[in-house]
Amino acid sequence: MTLREIAKRIKAQSITDRVRELISDTGVQEYSIYSPPTARWKEILSGLGLKDLKNTVCVTCYGTNSEVFEAIEKQLKKRYKSVVAVTVDELGFRKVFAAGNNPDEEPELTLCVNWYEGSREETKAMYGSSTDAANNTDTADTSDPFA
Repeated sequence: MTLREIAKRIKAQSITDRVRELISDTGVQEYSIYSPPTARWKEILSGLGLKDLKNTVCVTCYGTNSEVFEAIEKQLKKRYKSVVAVTVDELGFRKVFAAGNNPDEEPELTLCVNWYEGSREETKAMYGSSTDAANNTDTADTSDPFA
């Protein structure tokens, strides 16, 4: 396989697949991916003037802490030439990353990330929602007020 063929195949990979790979490379074991963004993230992005960006994906990481932001930023910097990160809540549980290869163009990926210290099961129980523990990725559950 030539480098061009590999590049085509990688670029053809869905944005959700790329985010799933990126999050896996951070070592986070339990997460949910939301694409399109949840209503809460849409509200935050709108407040930042970023509501119309393409390639926006949201991730909720469980069983982690604020260091997950550093791990995600590190992985983004391995994949993109330009990365901008903005904390979007007062407590430090939410961050928006914009990443691309040309700082003068629209980001190739806008990644909205929030985290919880507890597992998915513990977190969902805290907000009165049941969940299937075996289903550990890509679940759009709106009972989570921080998603």
